[in-house]
Amino acid sequence: MARAAPETYSLGESRILTLPRTRAEQRAYLLRAAIVAGLYVVSAKAGLSLSVAHGSATPVWAPTGISLAALLIFGAELWPAVAAGAFIANVTSPIPFGAAAGIAMGNTAEALVACLLLRAAGFRTSLERVRDVIALVGLAAVASTIVSATVGVTTSLIAGTVSGATYWSHWVIWWIGDMMGDLLIAPFLLVWFGGWRARPRGRSLEAAGLAALMVAGSAFAFTGDRWVYAYLLFPLLLWAALRFSEYGATLATVTVAGFALARLLGGSAPMELAKLTAAVETYQALIGIVGVSLLALAAMTSERARAEATAAERVRLEEQTRRALEREHEAVGRLMELDELKTTFLHAVSHDLRTPLASILGIARTLEREDLVFPKEEVRDLAARIVRNARRLHKLVSDLLDYERLERGALGAEPTVTDLGELVRAVADEVDLRDHPLHVEADSVTVSVDATQVERIVDNLLVNAIKHTPPGTDIWLRVSENDDEVLLTVEDSGVGVPESVREAIFSPFTRAPHDPSTPGTGIGLALVARFAELHGGRAWVTDREGGGAAFQVSLPSNGHRDA
Repeated sequence: MARAAPETYSLGESRILTLPRTRAEQRAYLLRAAIVAGLYVVSAKAGLSLSVAHGSATPVWAPTGISLAALLIFGAELWPAVAAGAFIANVTSPIPFGAAAGIAMGNTAEALVACLLLRAAGFRTSLERVRDVIALVGLAAVASTIVSATVGVTTSLIAGTVSGATYWSHWVIWWIGDMMGDLLIAPFLLVWFGGWRARPRGRSLEAAGLAALMVAGSAFAFTGDRWVYAYLLFPLLLWAALRFSEYGATLATVTVAGFALARLLGGSAPMELAKLTAAVETYQALIGIVGVSLLALAAMTSERARAEATAAERVRLEEQTRRALEREHEAVGRLMELDELKTTFLHAVSHDLRTPLASILGIARTLEREDLVFPKEEVRDLAARIVRNARRLHKLVSDLLDYERLERGALGAEPTVTDLGELVRAVADEVDLRDHPLHVEADSVTVSVDATQVERIVDNLLVNAIKHTPPGTDIWLRVSENDDEVLLTVEDSGVGVPESVREAIFSPFTRAPHDPSTPGTGIGLALVARFAELHGGRAWVTDREGGGAAFQVSLPSNGHRDA
């Protein structure tokens, strides 16, 4: 059966005179109305048939709680069902027709007043807040029940079913009966059927044990002269409220109240309360107070749990925010580093491009002058300088393109059987040493490698040594074979590489901090490391014995690793 369970209410949501429009809404409305009216009539007949009833006044009146819960759960537009149930229950009793209609009007007005007052107060049917418990007690149980008691007893007085002498005693009985309905029945229905909130789970065994103890304790305490032991039920009631919140509090209260009422009506009343009506009123009032206390305790427990959950969520959100700020800070730092790298890269590339281009352009302009005649040897020298600068440009562009292809994963190793010693000596012969003595110790080692990439490794290592060492200092190039690897080593007698940057200099666009004025893009050593990785090897730098740096590259002697 479809039903709405709004968490909060306002006067603007009251639809007292609104009727359902669609057929589906009409069917649902009629079904709800039939159920509410039926429950009202059955519970009313049960209350009026009790031996403690005084005509239409009875200290046990569940219909009040049923009608209030129905209007709060399904909406105030269900009031005709309450009116119909109240009229049927009264008109089928030995009450005049007019009196039955008047009493039904009072019962309906009571439920509507309570519903509207609670909605105006922002009442929540879950009763998870202390303010909701206070509103239920003050606005519904105490205030709205005055309407029904006043209208009902006054109507009975006019109809002659109540005398003026007993007016106030009937009024008190009527008022207390309605109040107990709002304090005992309404909270149970609102909590258990007022919404699809998550109920306590994972405590089935505990709940079963508590229920068994509650039933056994009630059966024991509310028998004969053992009513004095009713206080033994208090720990169980507290257990229900603290462990099972509003669900436990309402169910435990209804259970205890049911046992007590059944025992009282069965003749097992305390000797101190000789009159049955007084006994029922006294114990209903006591249980009502206990029930309200349990509801308040459960609400405070729920509010504390929500506060703790909110605090935990706040801590979690603060931690997430802190981490997000840290990541943002790291990202900003990384962006700044990248911006600095970009600036360094553009500066280095522009310098490395401009220098050879300026040299080539200057030589070309000199050669194209018709007023100058150069000897063949000088022309040959100028041509050699053009070739040398063009090679520098070609190497720079090749390095940039190769690194970009490596980053995309578009460049792999294409191994061929190669004499590594012969390849190294050929590269050494082509390098412009710039007055650096080069000592080559290259064993003849045959391995399967990408010859072009190994040439670039050797060339970049030699160029790096030439750039970062003073003119005239020695450079050593070695090739040696160990158990399962071939080792390429380039050593120089410069200032060496600080240990703090020995890993970083193999990253792109990173240069040694002690020599920032030396031209270069900082990409040569990055290519060395990446080419070595393509072959399943690695590159690193250590100190050279006697001073300087020793750059080493290991390559597997039995093949290569696919990219």
